[in-house]
Formats: sequence, structure tokens, C-alpha cells
Amino acid sequence: MNRKTLRSAALLALTAAALTGCAGGPDRASYEKVRYDMTPELLTIDQRPVDYNNMMGITINTNKRLFWDDLARAMLLDRPSRLSNRLIPY
Repeated sequence: MNRKTLRSAALLALTAAALTGCAGGPDRASYEKVRYDMTPELLTIDQRPVDYNNMMGITINTNKRLFWDDLARAMLLDRPSRLSNRLIPY
């Protein structure tokens, strides 16, 4: 075989491989699922459901702790009285 024939055969094989597509079968529902939800593993723009739940847990926990801190400040319970004779390390 000469080089020209070899190149032509390789070019023909590459063209045939490039023109061959995926077979579209009766599985149209999965295509529609992918088409309308490109990232099913993400809940928000950049977080998975696990990451979102962790973020919400941290936020709720922080808000609860800050609420109790604010309540202690509002009721003047956040530090001991300064009227004591003893030293208060606060």
C-alpha cells in the first residue's frame, strides 16, 4: 500500500467515525430530564443538598446562640455586678 491510499483510508475512517452519532432510542424521557435539569446534583448555584443542609444548620445554630446572647444583654445578665467587694475577672 502506498501512502496516498493509506491516508485516504485513514481519512475515510475518521470521517465515518465523526459522522456516527449516538443512537436516539425510545429513551426520550431521560433526554428531557437532562435538558431541563443540567446539574441534578446541585440544589443552589454551587451547593449540593448536603452542603446546603450543613449551611442551614450552622446558620440556625448561630442565630440561636446570638439570640440568647442578645437576650442576656437586654436583661443585663451578660456580666456580673461591679458593686461587689471582690475582684471580678471580667
